[in-house]
Amino acid sequence: MTDPQDPYRPPPPGATPPARPTPHRAPVVERPAGPPTPEPDAEPDPEVVRASLRAVFRFGLWMVLTVLLVGAPLPWGALAVVTTVVAAVMGVRALVAHRRARLRGGLGVALAVGLGLTGFLGMESAGRLLTWEIQTTLQECQAGAITVQAADACQSAYESSLEGFLTDLGDARP
Repeated sequence: MTDPQDPYRPPPPGATPPARPTPHRAPVVERPAGPPTPEPDAEPDPEVVRASLRAVFRFGLWMVLTVLLVGAPLPWGALAVVTTVVAAVMGVRALVAHRRARLRGGLGVALAVGLGLTGFLGMESAGRLLTWEIQTTLQECQAGAITVQAADACQSAYESSLEGFLTDLGDARP
């Protein structure tokens, strides 16, 4: 015998199955996330665009100065660390200004690539500072080298000194 209150009993033959309850869902309310944004086709404010382009120009100037100083002999090359930090700050500010101006085109990509290059140049100039003595020895040797063989000897001495520095650095790890 089956219990009429048993929820697992099969329905009688020919009976229609009970309707399934619909799940309760909260009403969907359309709310903008954040401050209201202007129409995408709206023209950007010319003053904001000018400020953005000025920031990009400043970043470009600092990048040119950094590239020139990275290639300069020490002690002038040591200033590249400072100009790299300033260029990175100017690049981030330029990228933020570019986003605020809602400019289209490849300028945002160029700024991002420029920031990547800034990071690379910063690491390279910091590496030159770490190997200051080896770098100055190479510069002095190359300044006195008259022949190709002497320049090759300077380069060989530089490479062996650098390998020794890196070996000592690797041995210093715990």
